[in-house]
Amino acid sequence: MRGESGRGKVGLFIWIGIMAAAVFVAYRTVPVRVAVMKLHDFADEQTRFAAVTGRYDERKLVHDIVQRAHELGLPLNPKQIKIEERPNVFRLLLKHEVSVNLELYMWNWRYDEAFEHIRL
Repeated sequence: MRGESGRGKVGLFIWIGIMAAAVFVAYRTVPVRVAVMKLHDFADEQTRFAAVTGRYDERKLVHDIVQRAHELGLPLNPKQIKIEERPNVFRLLLKHEVSVNLELYMWNWRYDEAFEHIRL
């Protein structure tokens, strides 16, 4: 019995360390993921509006999406947005990368999204 004392305490500290690391990673990554989802929802909404109405200015559309990205704290430049028009389809391609600093590691998320809507 004497040789077993303390074994549970070391395991407890290891689990506390793992949980603290998980909370830290979530604290750094969840807000970035939420911002990216908001940006993609906005881009999808703008694409849908442009497809349905047929009235849009390409420069204004790109400017609005870049401005929204900057409001959300995401790095995005107009060169990362491409617009394709076909007779029945309006497509917006958004290719960007977001970096999350985890102090010991820089985590890069790459996104390559296509928002496509049928013209009415």
